[in-house]
Amino acid sequence: MDKEIVSIQNEHCSLTIERLGGSIVDFHLLQQDINPLNFTMPYQSELHDNYNFKGHFLCLGRWGDPSRGELAAGLNKHGEFLKLHWTADEEDGYLKMYASSKLEGLSVTRKAKLSDRSSCYQVVEKVRNENALGRMYQVVQHPTIAAPFLNAETIVDCNATLGFDYESEKYTSSIATLWPQVKTKNGLNLKLDKPDISCSSVFSFIVDPGAAYGWITAWSPVHHILLGYVWKRDDYPWINHWLHLENKNWDSSEANTANNAPGQLLYRGLEFGNTGVHKPFNEMLSQDLLNVLGEPTFNYIDAGEEHIRSFYSFMYALPSGFKGVQNISLNPEDIYIIEKETHNKIIIPHNFNQT
Repeated sequence: MDKEIVSIQNEHCSLTIERLGGSIVDFHLLQQDINPLNFTMPYQSELHDNYNFKGHFLCLGRWGDPSRGELAAGLNKHGEFLKLHWTADEEDGYLKMYASSKLEGLSVTRKAKLSDRSSCYQVVEKVRNENALGRMYQVVQHPTIAAPFLNAETIVDCNATLGFDYESEKYTSSIATLWPQVKTKNGLNLKLDKPDISCSSVFSFIVDPGAAYGWITAWSPVHHILLGYVWKRDDYPWINHWLHLENKNWDSSEANTANNAPGQLLYRGLEFGNTGVHKPFNEMLSQDLLNVLGEPTFNYIDAGEEHIRSFYSFMYALPSGFKGVQNISLNPEDIYIIEKETHNKIIIPHNFNQT
């Protein structure tokens, strides 16, 4: 398959992935044109060619910046995979993709398949260490929503517990707050499900330790569309919320001053991964951040070892007045969504064998 963009479709929805970077750049209902993943953001690398962050991309090897030495050696923010051309082939009703990074010493094989029963898809990814040495690594799924789906009315729900602002001086229980509240580095209280003040940062939370699955949703009452992700907690025990303002010069420490108008939220990351620490590995080691709030912030993968993870994503049209998501559960046949306040149940059939 030589196309730069590959798409699969069922009776309900369409899914499009770019081979460059392996990013999911479009997921929409056939009855509507709204694509929540229309995010694109040019990134200017300090030493290397520029590239774009797009839609839902994979951070593999690292989440965040490389060290100075790694940067000089050619590594980039969020790992090299988002700059590589992935192979892509259709096989037995699913899309099979592959990429290998010599710099990271890792390869990834991805299988993406749409349900034949609903607007839902499953992604299974196998990461292999191609090195002769074991290494620590991070992996974060980075779906990002943008306008028009992202607007002032959009509500984000998830089963997070304790979390913090990544720009805080320390990541300890003394500064941690319970979702959806978070305290910014400037001491402001921010409500993350529907932000009540403007602030650009990354806020990392632990998935409910008592849950078998992690989940995150974004509900746009303007468009009557719910977008969601579900995964095994053991695969991805962290949820990371990236908020990016249009006005980059706006300072949240002056939120209450009349002459400092807040910026408009331009992008919002609905990220989930094996880490909540957005730092190079050398800084994590020197600052003793290999375990935060009782949760590991990386995985070790031995030479020749393979790690397999999966997630589900769904989109669903709902009427006005939907209250948001209270809880999500999963079985081999269906995704169950419980609405806030009303406790109404929404059933999304998928019929995937869980991996």
